[in-house]
Amino acid sequence: MILTCNSCQTRYAVDAAALGASGRRVRCSVCGNTWHQEPPTPAFERPPAEPLAAMADGPSLGDAVDRLTRDDAATSGQLPALPRRRGRAAAAWILFLLALGGVTAAAYAGRHEVVRLWPPAYQLYDLLEVPVDVPLVLNSVPAAGFEIQDVIPQYRMDGADVILHVSGIISNTSDRPLTIPPVVVLVLDADGGLLHSQAARLDVIGALEPGAVQPFEASLETPDPSADRLEVTFDSS
Repeated sequence: MILTCNSCQTRYAVDAAALGASGRRVRCSVCGNTWHQEPPTPAFERPPAEPLAAMADGPSLGDAVDRLTRDDAATSGQLPALPRRRGRAAAAWILFLLALGGVTAAAYAGRHEVVRLWPPAYQLYDLLEVPVDVPLVLNSVPAAGFEIQDVIPQYRMDGADVILHVSGIISNTSDRPLTIPPVVVLVLDADGGLLHSQAARLDVIGALEPGAVQPFEASLETPDPSADRLEVTFDSS
């Protein structure tokens, strides 16, 4: 039978007959813990086995195991002490999960910068329904009688491609109907250099009445990592 120390969990292979009919007091040779071990319920008659050497405070499992180890290892049936091995495996799994969790947390917290540096990564965040902001400074340039408001840049999927979608509204702040000039969306670098531009689409016919608003939108290719500013302006040419 297998005895397990309830203190250090070291296991030993011991002949059940050595415990006698009423059990015996045993001691772990690893940690010194002692306890009264009851014999197992016999399922069949077992041949008598050599009793363990008597001690003042009961037989020592350590002595029994030492004796068995000196015999043929194939017949001793001694089991290895497993807790330390299981502990190392558990620690390795914990470290792996912590590392995996750290990578996942970093990928989530830094998702805006990840997509800025590598736009195709947005496909994964979009699949997981994780929102990603466009890390560009927004700037709206008004014109006489018009204001540009509520500009919202968003990454979007266009088939298999990642694009930069920009939307907003134009309001007529004058006291008379005005024809909206062409609206242009510009992507600039930190020095003001032009990287991309796109004319916005306006679904308007004729002039815009005083106080009225008109939505607009534009779709651009994803800006490269040097992009710093997004500017919406009117084309005065």
